[in-house]
Amino acid sequence: PVLLGEESATQEPPQTVVRDSGFSPGTGGIAGQVTDATGGLIPGASVVLLKDGTPVRETNTGESGAFFF
Repeated sequence: PVLLGEESATQEPPQTVVRDSGFSPGTGGIAGQVTDATGGLIPGASVVLLKDGTPVRETNTGESGAFFF
């Protein structure tokens, strides 16, 4: 899965980590696109939003590799 929030010391590929997104509940959102090392889109990837290491939201990317929280 893609982990949003903090990096895991035991992270295993192909996980991607986005640090400190500035997310504030009720005031906005987080959007992105998951790609591989060559820039290829990854549809159906699991994306997990973490707060203090705890999952708070989970979604999957669409056909274009895009996600939104």
